Amino acid sequence: AEFNKTYDLLGVTFDSWRGESAYLELSAEVIDEAVSKGVAVEDQGALIVPLDDAGIETPLILRSSDGRTLYHTRDVAAAIYRIKTYHPSRLIYVVGADQRLHFRQLFATLRKLGYTGVDYVHVDFGLMTLPEGRMSTRRGRVVFLEDVIQEAISRARALVEKNPDLSDTEKDEVARIVGVGAIKYADLSQSRGKNIVFDWDRMLSLDGDSAPYLQYTYVRARGIMRRGTAPYPAGGIDRRAMERSEEWALIKHLARFPVAVREAARSYHPHLVANYLFGLAQAFHVFYHNVPVQQAEDESLRASRMAIVQACAQVMQTGLGLLGIRVPERM
Repeated sequence: AEFNKTYDLLGVTFDSWRGESAYLELSAEVIDEAVSKGVAVEDQGALIVPLDDAGIETPLILRSSDGRTLYHTRDVAAAIYRIKTYHPSRLIYVVGADQRLHFRQLFATLRKLGYTGVDYVHVDFGLMTLPEGRMSTRRGRVVFLEDVIQEAISRARALVEKNPDLSDTEKDEVARIVGVGAIKYADLSQSRGKNIVFDWDRMLSLDGDSAPYLQYTYVRARGIMRRGTAPYPAGGIDRRAMERSEEWALIKHLARFPVAVREAARSYHPHLVANYLFGLAQAFHVFYHNVPVQQAEDESLRASRMAIVQACAQVMQTGLGLLGIRVPERM
């Protein structure tokens, strides 16, 4: 129930829940299979899977010398269950970098057992720490994710409080979108292999590499679109809308979005999408401050620039959506 509450705050859902206890019975079947296939051997009372042939000196222990199964055993059982149930081409484990050896052992064991038709991937990540003394918590020295989320929402509420055009209900909703988005972006915008120091000021900045800055970019673009009356250019973008350096830089950046997404997916590095979006926000604001849209010389140019603004809003919303970050219509 506690996990569900936190995941609900983050807007995260799962298609299937199976805890570690669900694989206790299957662990016995794994042991029988490993023994019958000659993969596991007895060693000083324990049952192990030697992995020297896979270049791993430390064997995987399926059963301890006192007869207990271990989390190694249950992870093997879980993987086999998933393979037999879902028939995946790939199994991706998103777990901290301190478990690298465990997953090398797990994947090597699965291959020795004959489960070779699956691509096994460990997507590891570093640790996140909070600067000492920067955050108080109601539960003592340990900082819980729920507390971090609520603190972020509270701080985001202070930001949106400055907008007199929003009702209290709207402010609460925007604060949740901005606060939760700030936490996700602070994590996903960094290379996942690095340890991250959580910085509230940077995380909630409206003019730096942060979710609120990107969300504000979207809000600005949508504001231009709401005020605009020019129809989408039926004949395509007016070439004059590509002549200014600010326009051309923005158009070229927009064109690179599919490349950034493909590379992020290929390498399991979501920060590549985040970095792309930050660059897009910077290019958009240069455009915003230097290129007239509503006051363009004629309707064709106005419509073409409006189309560029619309493309920026769409790419920003889609890109943040890939990171699990929502965008408000107003801030």
